[in-house]
Amino acid sequence: MAKQEQLSKATTIALLISAIAILGVFIFPLWKISLHAPQYPQGLGLEIWVDRVEGATPHDLQNINGLNHYIGMKTIHPEAIPELRYMKFFAAGLSLLGVAAAMSRRRWALLAWTALAVVLAGVGMVDFYKWEYSYGHDLNPDAAIKIPGMSYQPPIIGTKQLLNFTTTAYPGIGGLLAMLAVGAAVILSLRTIGFRLWPRRECKVCTPKHVREHTVAAASLLMVVFAAMLAGCSREPQAIAYGTDACEFCAMTISDDRYATAFVTDKGRTYKFDSVECMLQSRMEGEELAGATVDTWYATSYPTRGVLMKANAATYLVSEHLPSPMGAGVTAFANRLDAEQMQKEKGGDVMDWAHVEQFVRKWAKS
Repeated sequence: MAKQEQLSKATTIALLISAIAILGVFIFPLWKISLHAPQYPQGLGLEIWVDRVEGATPHDLQNINGLNHYIGMKTIHPEAIPELRYMKFFAAGLSLLGVAAAMSRRRWALLAWTALAVVLAGVGMVDFYKWEYSYGHDLNPDAAIKIPGMSYQPPIIGTKQLLNFTTTAYPGIGGLLAMLAVGAAVILSLRTIGFRLWPRRECKVCTPKHVREHTVAAASLLMVVFAAMLAGCSREPQAIAYGTDACEFCAMTISDDRYATAFVTDKGRTYKFDSVECMLQSRMEGEELAGATVDTWYATSYPTRGVLMKANAATYLVSEHLPSPMGAGVTAFANRLDAEQMQKEKGGDVMDWAHVEQFVRKWAKS
């Protein structure tokens, strides 16, 4: 093999890391779209994965489809989107080819893989734009709400006002990893063919041992950064063992799977509670927990036993006729309609997360 045709160790390692990073699309969403409006202060969210589309919280997709129906947009049926059936194979295949290119250490393999990655990325973005365009422009002429000349295409990146909704779209962690991988491949290819973003500096101590040491150090740093991204972005709560786990605030056994709550700190630790009031009181009165930095709050939707959802996305019914484990009468619902239906039966007040926090603070002092 001609020396000039062989990739350096540093380039080989960087290419290998880039190829593996693409697999992040199987762990994290590619893209996210959020919608905020006065009637949805907690917001609605849509997550686009390599093989599915789902709501950011339970029932978000259902609520978005319900809103879209009124303005004539097509219902989003993930199973009917053909790209979601084969996109995962393209991602896995691209990663595998990248690993093979790195193992071969051939310059042409790097250039070919980079070209393929750029083409696939470009095709993917164009397809995503066309998908958004179709949903935003191909409207039902018999829709309940019709505004002449109005379209509802969300942005690919950025924020856009659609009626009274502020819509924001941005890449998820999986999308960012894929973009970084393709960007790194482009830089590696340019440097391989002689194009340099900065001038070459003469090294007075560039012995083979010196080069190996710096290459290993750089690769180790990249691996640490990648691992930190994976660990730092994982904020899912640990599962609650009902009948075994104890509430972090009142120390009672967590047994009612309609009311259990939890929060995850910025360090990834999960604290579990038997009710919303205990979780919030732990921040007001608990010495250790009051000083913890909460990354995400979670609550259980009353109709869906044992399934935690993001607490700030839920709707709450505060009613003395629907007692929660510690007596505050705070019950969470993923769907506002369910909360309002229960309100008709039990009475009380329907609240969002911010007002529930205020209520518990007053209730704890009473």
